[in-house]
Amino acid sequence: MAPAARSSTAFVLILACGMTALNAAKPLVIDDAAFHRYALQISEAPLDPYGFEIFWYDEPAPANRVLSPPVVPYWWAIAIAAFGDRPLLWKLWFFPFVWLLVFCVRRLAE
Repeated sequence: MAPAARSSTAFVLILACGMTALNAAKPLVIDDAAFHRYALQISEAPLDPYGFEIFWYDEPAPANRVLSPPVVPYWWAIAIAAFGDRPLLWKLWFFPFVWLLVFCVRRLAE
């Protein structure tokens, strides 16, 4: 591996670790709480991801009325099943998503 490629790989890894650490340090806020509810439902009933009501726009609404990307709640549900009620570990579990984001932005910037 060329020195430039090694430094680029190290840069991406360090930046992804830093972004993951910053995200892990903050509490669940705004959309995190909604995505957590979807992930919790999926961890309890994987084949019924929208089988609940969510409090959204100051009133209860069916879960399928609020948009949620399909992959993220299922990924988070794995973390809930594996780590229990530990938000720090849940957020560290998202490292592959952060790494992929940083890697893609780096490649686009080249």
